[in-house]
Amino acid sequence: MLKQALLVVLLLLNVVCAAYAGTPRKLGEFQDKAPMALIPAGDFSMGEVASAGEAADERPLHKLYLDAFYIDKYEVTNAQYEKFDPQHKRSKYSVCDDCPVTNVSWTEAKAYCTRQAKRLPTEAEWEKAARGPDGFRYAYGNTYDKESARSGRLWPDGALKVGSYAANGYGIYDMTGNVWEWCSDWYAADYYSKSPAKNPQGPKTGERRILRGGGWNTKHKYSRNANRLCDEPVMRFHVFGFRCAKGM
Repeated sequence: MLKQALLVVLLLLNVVCAAYAGTPRKLGEFQDKAPMALIPAGDFSMGEVASAGEAADERPLHKLYLDAFYIDKYEVTNAQYEKFDPQHKRSKYSVCDDCPVTNVSWTEAKAYCTRQAKRLPTEAEWEKAARGPDGFRYAYGNTYDKESARSGRLWPDGALKVGSYAANGYGIYDMTGNVWEWCSDWYAADYYSKSPAKNPQGPKTGERRILRGGGWNTKHKYSRNANRLCDEPVMRFHVFGFRCAKGM
């Protein structure tokens, strides 16, 4: 409920959700050649401990093993996405060519990644990549720092050009803040209690898909790497974007 309350607050601020997405129009044939970071195979700890007082869907803290994979170093930009869907309309809150594309549904994000011979990252892959080799709570460290990411701003401030802040320990940019990022998984509040210990793919069915990382207006509590948001896969929103991943 706390996660969905974030979207309610935005609506109360007269931020209007864009229309439900249909099938992208006249899809372009191109390869974005986006630089990717290699995330090595191995264990990492996902979620939060109960004593942290965070949401129940982030618990229990559990160890997972993931095979090695690649993930985009940057969020997909407007310029990249518009080669795929020339009719896409940019959000006024993320308007420059090198700003992250937003107002993109999960369905459209998945289609873009598929066209690049990639895929959306799983929720576990996203969190491991965001935590970096040191397992940080935020992409840049364990202590919230408003100056280290595009988060905690006012809604009209909008997103910045991708890569405007320092990369994390894996060489990935904007895992904290800028825009929320779609992941491949369906959402289930109790999934961590029954998640496979190796390469979890999320529930087999569901109603909403996972988003991670927080946006430019997200407060510190919801910008943590462990925080989970979800929405219907056909929804577009001014602060919903994505990046792609692929296996070895």
